[in-house]
Amino acid sequence: MRLLPSESCVISVATPLHTVVERLQSLVEPKKWFRFSRKHRPFEGTVGETGFSIQRIIHYRNSFLPQIVGSLEPQAGGTLVTLRFCLHPMVLAFMVVWFGFAGLLGLAVAVAAIGDVKAGWFVLFPLAFLLFGYALMMACFLSEVSEARRLLVAALGDSESARETQRGRE
Repeated sequence: MRLLPSESCVISVATPLHTVVERLQSLVEPKKWFRFSRKHRPFEGTVGETGFSIQRIIHYRNSFLPQIVGSLEPQAGGTLVTLRFCLHPMVLAFMVVWFGFAGLLGLAVAVAAIGDVKAGWFVLFPLAFLLFGYALMMACFLSEVSEARRLLVAALGDSESARETQRGRE
């Protein structure tokens, strides 16, 4: 069972490596601290000959925007693109603190409620706090993963030549 949000997939593209790199470079622009214009490419980051590190450019707040790390591998008749989606390390650290706080609060309330049936209901509040944080993190992360994957598959090749060969959750 997966507790932390991460996902990976492998895309097989019937396009040579140099063309895949060019297509990726046309989608990605360098990272900027501020964006005042809405006219930009869909991703920001870096693209090299053997791999890339990117994230989507969005115009709304989503702390759970995945970091996308990919590797490019030439193969007979095309290119193999391996994608790994994960949370930013600072966001992950914040969520660990969030879950730790909710867990300790739940434990403290449970210990305080031992023997008092009416006070036992208060244990549900930290549990709800914990479940809300986890559901929010997973829903926001997975929705962004599906959108980023859709954009990358569409850009790397036409619908017949690009296909996902493997999807996995780490």
